[in-house]
Amino acid sequence: MVKSSPKKPPALNCQDCGGACCKYFALELDRPKTSEDFDNLRWYIAHKDISIFIDKKDWYLQVNTICRYLTPESQCGIYDRRPKICRVYGWDTTEETECHGPEPDNLHDHYFANLEELEAYLKKIGKYPFRIKKKPNERSKNGGLK
Repeated sequence: MVKSSPKKPPALNCQDCGGACCKYFALELDRPKTSEDFDNLRWYIAHKDISIFIDKKDWYLQVNTICRYLTPESQCGIYDRRPKICRVYGWDTTEETECHGPEPDNLHDHYFANLEELEAYLKKIGKYPFRIKKKPNERSKNGGLK
């Protein structure tokens, strides 16, 4: 049996999608390895308008925020001087495009919109709950008493 590759949505004209790529950005994270790394993920996603996703074993922090130059008509207010990443990512009729409009959450291998979803995944893979070990030189000033 041949496995079919996941289908990507068809490319869209920028006028049709409402500037989806201007409403978030994603930063690749180092792959978490330690309890502290996984706890940092929990801290990131505890913040408003943050999500995390895994795509092909790579972890990303997604910041769901609108570009300050996106006009109410969903047009770029600085089109003639927009950053290079905007020029590369955009819609093009002559070449393969990276733009697919709003990406559904299921386009990624794993998508976490909140702390509960992330913790459920971490439990499933045996990475949560955990205790972060204090370094030997980290002692409380009152001799360890609370």
